[in-house]
Amino acid sequence: MDGILLIDKPKEVTSYDVVKKIKEWLKIKKVGHTGTLDPQATGLLIICIGKATKLTPFLQNLDKIYWGKLVFGILTNSLDGEGEILEEKDASFLQKSEVEGIFRKFEGRITQVPPMFSAIHWQGDRLYNLARKGIKVKVPPRKVQVYYLRLLSFSHGRHPEAEFELHCSKGTYVRSLCRDIGEVCGCGAYQKSLCRLRIGPFSLKEAKKMEEVEKK
Repeated sequence: MDGILLIDKPKEVTSYDVVKKIKEWLKIKKVGHTGTLDPQATGLLIICIGKATKLTPFLQNLDKIYWGKLVFGILTNSLDGEGEILEEKDASFLQKSEVEGIFRKFEGRITQVPPMFSAIHWQGDRLYNLARKGIKVKVPPRKVQVYYLRLLSFSHGRHPEAEFELHCSKGTYVRSLCRDIGEVCGCGAYQKSLCRLRIGPFSLKEAKKMEEVEKK
């Protein structure tokens, strides 16, 4: 069995868990994904099966589109809702027009520092393993491309929420983007939720739920 399988990854499941399940259900050893989604994120995951695993390096280079929500006024150590709160501020001063202007500043070629809670390899270990041990390392910044960052909705309050759509290059960490936006706003921010809608020409609308694949 060779080919590409589009999966709608559910929340609280790792990308590796999906690969493991597909291996079990299809009884095939050569299975891999083309780009990790955080356990708390949902959406499109491309699974390559059999000879199609040779396509992985090419599919990894495709750009992505995400839908997400960020919360202003709170900074966490994981840059999402799962981590410990490091800082909390009243961000009720923020206005929708101001946030739209800040979003535009992050379009184009930008530099970002990946989060410590990530799967990046660092001297033989994963960054998230070091972070859990309380070990801090200076992660080198990387250049990424943001094609557009659109504000879809904005809710006022002590901790305003912004709903957005992002089109970006491979290697972009949306959690880092949310942190950097919060820093520019002067109040901090974290990623509340994230869903991957598209990878290159592949759409979430074409993806199968895990339970659908298991039944078939």
